[in-house]
Amino acid sequence: MGEGSLALQMEQALRNLDLVLGEAGLGRSHLVALRVFLRRGANPNEAVQYLKAFLGAHAPAVTVCSIESLAYQEYLVEIEAIACKDDQWTLAAGG
Repeated sequence: MGEGSLALQMEQALRNLDLVLGEAGLGRSHLVALRVFLRRGANPNEAVQYLKAFLGAHAPAVTVCSIESLAYQEYLVEIEAIACKDDQWTLAAGG
């Protein structure tokens, strides 16, 4: 999954997020919050650029955190998302 490349991992994580949203009958416009966890050393500005391109004009709450490690050593990013449709909340994670 793009070992060592934040760009490839961000692209994959955002594709995963689209898939999870789609399975729930939701889209990007239903996102209300995103938490992006970056392994220490990953460039947060690069991650934010991918998020901006992914979200377009939609502006959910976004938190970007730098952490020591993720579930697997080769992971540089993990994204947690909260989406809402008709007062029903969905929690999705893409790694």
